Amino acid sequence: MNKVVVLFVIVLFFNPNAHCSEPLDLSDHGLAFEWHNKNVSAKAGASLDVGYRLYNERERSDSTFNIFRSRLRLTGLYCQKFRFGLEYDFKSTADHMTDAYVAWQFYPLFCLKAGKFKTPFSFEWQSADNTIFFAQRSMGNALTPKRDIGMMLAAYYPYPFIHSTMGIFNGTSGKQPTQGRQRDEPEFVSRLTLSPFKKLGFEWIESLQIGWSTSYCRINLSQIDIEIKTTGMTDSNRNLYVLNPNTKFGVLYDVNKRTRSGLEAFWSIGPMAFQYEYIRMKLSELKPATGDAMNAEFSSGYVSLLVSLTGEKLSATPEGLCSVKPVTPMNEKSGFGAFLFSARGEYFHGDENWIKKELAVSVQRANAKSFALIWLPNDFNRIIMDYTQTRFSDPLRIRINTDGTIVYNERETVFNIRWCIDF
Repeated sequence: MNKVVVLFVIVLFFNPNAHCSEPLDLSDHGLAFEWHNKNVSAKAGASLDVGYRLYNERERSDSTFNIFRSRLRLTGLYCQKFRFGLEYDFKSTADHMTDAYVAWQFYPLFCLKAGKFKTPFSFEWQSADNTIFFAQRSMGNALTPKRDIGMMLAAYYPYPFIHSTMGIFNGTSGKQPTQGRQRDEPEFVSRLTLSPFKKLGFEWIESLQIGWSTSYCRINLSQIDIEIKTTGMTDSNRNLYVLNPNTKFGVLYDVNKRTRSGLEAFWSIGPMAFQYEYIRMKLSELKPATGDAMNAEFSSGYVSLLVSLTGEKLSATPEGLCSVKPVTPMNEKSGFGAFLFSARGEYFHGDENWIKKELAVSVQRANAKSFALIWLPNDFNRIIMDYTQTRFSDPLRIRINTDGTIVYNERETVFNIRWCIDF
């Protein structure tokens, strides 16, 4: 953490050409409108993700149609210096306001952002929904800090192209602790990305981008709410691994701190791109009802390949993957859009000390492979066909029948077909 702070300060104050790499201009997507004074411009947009999920295992009886995402958003710009964003999620059962922020760019040094938005952690998490070319994000995404209320500072060093973000957030779900030590301390989150070969003349490697994320927070019991899900468990009450203050292995009485760290890499050449990420989370000094305090450690990682079958160039920025624009978009006269293929291998490793195997509600390890075919008719539409198989190290309980018998699974095979609209 200290090294990141020192580097961030150096980047911020000792480089006269630094500027925020997060662009203040609005996205091409959306419906634009402008006030008469010409100082304010804004765009409204929406996201809709509908589809069908089919399971291969006979034990699963929950194949279904579903609306996986349904959102409205408004983004605006004032005097080329101030930006705001609002996003409303119709699917959320808790806080419908997913984004509500303002940003001020201090030209040419840095950008200050405040409100509720994505915390600066993980390449996959920073990438927008319309750039993820699988039915769901990886299992390890559940280990990252999500959207939170706080303040963030960002700076960009033009050579060797360092992008640095650092923020302070609530780090809590908003629930008040009912037992254990009560704390009201913020969470520190930072992310650093480096593009060492950019603009050096080596075209085959200039897109290489590597990064590191970290977070630290002294927490209370209300902030222990781990639910790891596979692709086929998203938007359901099923989980791969569960840990909370009242899990069935016993009641937790206290906890000390939570730390996260992550490594990432992205590389593309023409129509082909590779992506790698490793995430680790540690909860320190968990005190169960009986026995001594112990730590809980979790890790996850993935490697993915994305290929444009129709030749579109694939790229990324420190803010995540760039959306793919078809070379020949489908319109009234001609065009067929873009076709892409993606493949991903991933794993999750949970702490075995917090698993009560006879209950079969958590597994120690899981390995998954995904293959997807994506059709982009135009900039606004994506149709994804995703096949994912996940194998569990231990039997996982699926349901309890009316006669008292228990049904288990040791793997999950699911086929998703999704239609996603983003404008």
